[in-house]
Amino acid sequence: MKEGRVPPGFVGVFRFRYRALEDLGIVEDSVTINGKWTAKWKKASKEEFLSSIRLQYDAFKCQAVLHNEWLYTRYFPSIGSELEGLIATPSGLLAVMKALGVGCFEKWLGGDRLSYANLTFREMNGIF
Repeated sequence: MKEGRVPPGFVGVFRFRYRALEDLGIVEDSVTINGKWTAKWKKASKEEFLSSIRLQYDAFKCQAVLHNEWLYTRYFPSIGSELEGLIATPSGLLAVMKALGVGCFEKWLGGDRLSYANLTFREMNGIF
């Protein structure tokens, strides 16, 4: 994980995007207004979520399970394919999915490569 301040549009120690938190049922109605993301918090307030490493870690675990499920159902053909000159492994693909979010991950698979996602893929590919 990168050190330093959490960039705009991300939340918490694991740098969740609001859309990811919505996928996990933690927020609803996530929108961007004048370039700033906001959402309705469902089970805990934003302040409670940010002050609880347990809530954030539980969300991270749920997201990892969800991404793994999606990788092996929706994106299974991408495992073993050639991407960025490498044979794609689950670890590389999951790292990009986490970094970009699912919508941008699909665009990345389709050839719309982002340099930091490519770097993440190369660094994490082949771990498993």
